[in-house]
Amino acid sequence: MKRYAVILGASGGIGEAISRKLAADGWSLYLHFNKSKTRVSLLQQELSESYPNGDFQLVQSDFSKDDGAEILANQVGHVQTVIVASGQSMLKLLTDTTQQDMDALWKVHMQNPSLFISYISSQLRSHKVSYIVFIGSFGATQVLQVKSCILP
Repeated sequence: MKRYAVILGASGGIGEAISRKLAADGWSLYLHFNKSKTRVSLLQQELSESYPNGDFQLVQSDFSKDDGAEILANQVGHVQTVIVASGQSMLKLLTDTTQQDMDALWKVHMQNPSLFISYISSQLRSHKVSYIVFIGSFGATQVLQVKSCILP
């Protein structure tokens, strides 16, 4: 049986790199994007040619919308791993950041990824071992927060 991972933000540099590594390790992938369909389609083509036994599917959802997590959850199945490498950038001083800005960042970076994981938790629990990884970056300095869990 194929192992499936969802890569949130597969169209970004970090998401692309993780997708290539997981595909090389034998994973099948759901390649999530919001607006960069052309870029993620090229990645899908590359992975399909390099790893013909893998399954690489494009999934679109806008995590700035209230229903973004639910829309994505309805597009995936048999998920064992979720990699959260998505986000939106906002280059402002904290003193210039509004409550609306903060709400938008929260929705894209935490709320919808967490809701998505909640919606597919039964899929994750159906595997003996499953993984959830959150990754973020800030400018040229990368911050890596890795969380993995074994669900009963």
